[in-house]
Amino acid sequence: MNEELKILKDKCISLVDFIRVKGGGDMMDEYLKVIEATFAKGSKKGLERIVKDLAEWASGITSGVSENVDDIVQGLTSKSKGQVLEILDEEKITTDSEYQLVLNFVNFHYDDLEERENIKKCNRLLREYNSSEEE
Repeated sequence: MNEELKILKDKCISLVDFIRVKGGGDMMDEYLKVIEATFAKGSKKGLERIVKDLAEWASGITSGVSENVDDIVQGLTSKSKGQVLEILDEEKITTDSEYQLVLNFVNFHYDDLEERENIKKCNRLLREYNSSEEE
């Protein structure tokens, strides 16, 4: 069930990222807090409701194009991977949004053996960014 909760959480975060890119604004930060709290409680039903709500919101943003939630999430992860690979090539995270993007990538691909090397590089960059923020 823990893996199931993680997948639901990752879908929520991907949908929040999608909505933010489409103009969701600062409200998305509040959604992230709710997602984290719901995940921490271990509430599968709560996360399922959040996915449903965010999916409805996201489908409204896509201007009538009927996109499946999984299609949105898959598209986001493909786009995000390209952005993360660019950050890895530069070998530095420079903004909070890049940090969140890399962190989401790590969370989403944590168990993916094909991404093991990228995950290691991402973790190094995340640590370096955290260290630079503390200075």
